[in-house]
Amino acid sequence: MSVKAVLISTSGHVEITQIEANRDTLKGIVGGWIESLDLLNGDHAYLNEEGKTLGLPYNHLANTVFHQMNPYLSAGDLIVGDVVLLGDDVEGDEADVSEDTINQVLAWRSLL
Repeated sequence: MSVKAVLISTSGHVEITQIEANRDTLKGIVGGWIESLDLLNGDHAYLNEEGKTLGLPYNHLANTVFHQMNPYLSAGDLIVGDVVLLGDDVEGDEADVSEDTINQVLAWRSLL
């Protein structure tokens, strides 16, 4: 199923695009095994589960956005590697990322 996603690269590049929301696509975007991170508005992100172990580069924009959108994250929990943000539908399946998340990512990108 194709859904609207936000991709945030470690370079700070943001892409709003349609992706096929399946495990292989998500693994390809993050470069390995996927880990999910929930945001308080109901959206979620996928990142590389082994990113820190592999020494992936720090993702400044994603780290800033995630810590703003989920204040329960530990201050020392850094986001590394490329990430993809998606939404959920009422049944918990992958869905379009919310406009709220898109707007927050774009707002933070303009400030960093």
